[in-house]
Amino acid sequence: MKLLLQSSLFMKMLVYFMIVLAAMAIFLSVVLYKSFEKSSMESVTNNNGRFLSQISYSADHMNENAKNFILSIYGDANTIPLMYQTDSDYQQLIDAMDRLNRLVQSNSFVQSVYIYNSKMKRVLATGDKFMFGQESFYDQEMVTLLANSKLQKNSRLVPIPRMINSAFGEKDAEKNIKVFTYIMYDTSLNSDGIEGAIIVNIKGDYLQNITNAMRTRDTWSQGDSFVIDSQGAIISASQGHPLSIHFAQWAEKNGNKLHAESGYFIDNLDGLKVMVNYISSGSLGWKFIFVTPYEEVISDIEKIRANTIKVVIGLLLLGLLVTFLLTLRLYAPIQKLVSKASQLLTPSSAAESKTNEVIFLNATISEAYVSMRGTLIKRKQEVLYNLLLHDTSKLDQVQTLFQKYKISLDPNTSVMLISFKIDHFETFSTQFQENDRQLFRYSIGNLANESYSAEFVNEAVDMGEDTVIVIMNINPVTGKDAVEKVIALTRSIQLWCDQHLRVSLTATIGSGGNLTDIHRLYMEIVRDSNYRLLFGYQSIITPERINNQIADPYKISAHEDGLLHEALIHGKTEKIEAIFKEIMTKLYLRSYENVMSNLRYLTYSVYDSLQLIESNGLDRFELDYNSFIHRIQQAETLEEIKNLFDGLFSYIIGIVSSKKDKRSTVLVDTIIEHIKQNYTDKNLTLDSISEKLNMSKIYIGKVFRETKGQSVAEYLSDIRMEKALEMLQMGDGKQLAAILDRVGIDNKKYFYTSFKKKFGVTISEYKLKNTKLNQDKP
Repeated sequence: MKLLLQSSLFMKMLVYFMIVLAAMAIFLSVVLYKSFEKSSMESVTNNNGRFLSQISYSADHMNENAKNFILSIYGDANTIPLMYQTDSDYQQLIDAMDRLNRLVQSNSFVQSVYIYNSKMKRVLATGDKFMFGQESFYDQEMVTLLANSKLQKNSRLVPIPRMINSAFGEKDAEKNIKVFTYIMYDTSLNSDGIEGAIIVNIKGDYLQNITNAMRTRDTWSQGDSFVIDSQGAIISASQGHPLSIHFAQWAEKNGNKLHAESGYFIDNLDGLKVMVNYISSGSLGWKFIFVTPYEEVISDIEKIRANTIKVVIGLLLLGLLVTFLLTLRLYAPIQKLVSKASQLLTPSSAAESKTNEVIFLNATISEAYVSMRGTLIKRKQEVLYNLLLHDTSKLDQVQTLFQKYKISLDPNTSVMLISFKIDHFETFSTQFQENDRQLFRYSIGNLANESYSAEFVNEAVDMGEDTVIVIMNINPVTGKDAVEKVIALTRSIQLWCDQHLRVSLTATIGSGGNLTDIHRLYMEIVRDSNYRLLFGYQSIITPERINNQIADPYKISAHEDGLLHEALIHGKTEKIEAIFKEIMTKLYLRSYENVMSNLRYLTYSVYDSLQLIESNGLDRFELDYNSFIHRIQQAETLEEIKNLFDGLFSYIIGIVSSKKDKRSTVLVDTIIEHIKQNYTDKNLTLDSISEKLNMSKIYIGKVFRETKGQSVAEYLSDIRMEKALEMLQMGDGKQLAAILDRVGIDNKKYFYTSFKKKFGVTISEYKLKNTKLNQDKP
């Protein structure tokens, strides 16, 4: 007690509270209680109503975005053939799916897109693996739904809530995700289902995240929000509240209470009294509901009522004592805080803290600010990181965040982005742990910030992995001069990092724009940074440099494809290298998208050739197409891609060369067996044999001559001559025409000539000689 009386802060608090509480407690407590009691119910109702209206608007907005998205795909001239074609154009498939994948990536609310073709029993889906048979497609629920003839009546452009597997059909419950599925197709008279359709899956957590985000802002409410359809089934629910467990049963039994467009009522939910607010969505037919425990609604009223009674009675009976106890209670946390802080100080400073708490705490908080600065920098990075990754249109909110976290950028001035990507990242990742890599990114960002600060206001953002983004304010009037300065400063940053950090950087300079467009600018610079593939390590990529690439797309011709196919089959290393070098030379000056499209097509063509070789011989290639495509996509330069293909070609040539003799023997034996079984067929030729074996007749003829020393036609003629001779020797009385017909020869003149050439006598001389021999036999 003596120490309390010595405390200047405690005595000041005691005196002030005695005066103020004694005069104002009764009056203010009564007035505040009455006004709060009146407005509390209205406030809860209005706040819940606004909250639900925002969710309803978001749901309608999601619905309109989804419809516009699917209609834009459905109306695309490149999409229609994929729904109704009867044979596949693989280049068209690759190009179309590339466009769809980019479209899905640029629309964050879209989970996936399918293109259904019933004629080919095929489903195309966005992702790394895009083509599936109807029976092997991982979303069999959608295949069944599309085959249902009743689907045509009421399911176009109507959201269908359902669960799909996000891991290509793996039966893993943890990978099931909720989506809203939209289907677009032409009405068909075919009773067995639709012929072609576009299916778009909207992320189910899109609406739920919006709800949870709004709940985060509206922390006054302890309730739970739900979205149900016209049948009373729950479509979406916020998480983390016990009310969610029992609401499904309640909605099924009490759906009739939600008949109006909006309103509220008091009800019981599994024995708990609750307040239910709801509104309806006209376009979707959904109900948006917010359930609040009633005790939460009136909790503040009850607390005020109890505290008011205590305070009034206490003030009336023991005013001085209550004031003293209240002051003591308020002072206790301060005394506890001072006590903990003083344990870390010297004895003289600790003694001073007992009589000068305000001065002492002010000094302590100043020291704490220094340690909190690291937290401020972290939050600053988070704000800028989210600004880049998400659309923003509210400059006032951005300006508030900039002021709060001391971000130097001016929201009202144009901005430009610069990307720094660490080269050789795979090797870099194996050399350093994540903590070390984070230090490297911090050093790069800090260097960039200091270097550009001499000319521009800027902030550096650590985007993780191999990327650091610099956001800078730039004056559009001096745009060209500013870009030249940026390029010069960027080059100096690259050189410094190479010399001192031993880190190679590729920089990408984006175009300017408003802060509200920063997400679009970020997506553009991410896309442009892919041109490192063409320009190489430590390059500086600018929009002007990208525009200098040849605009007309290049496509590997059928002639080039055929030459490569033949070279692979025959194992011609030099020819393969020459064809591949010519293709890569043409690709170097094209756009990144065109390069990747052709590389994917080239990979598919090579693997298609390998399958043909496997189907016609003994060669087996243990190669994974999807793994090779992934390695191409991860490659940073064309040189890396060239090395990948060189390794692939070397592997193929090695196997083809090692088994060439054995493969030739098997092929020749197959041809001989086919001739012996079908020599009576007058249409048997090299062309028909090559067609039967699905191989080039030139290749077959060459291998056969190298192995047997004669052509296929010569060998076939020999077989027929020998069979005809056997029949003549048998002397079964058959006419020569009948014998020729049985051995597959329809030209007597050709037979006479070939017979004389092979046996050295004419047919007449042979018959005479054979008759004489038969007569001489005893």
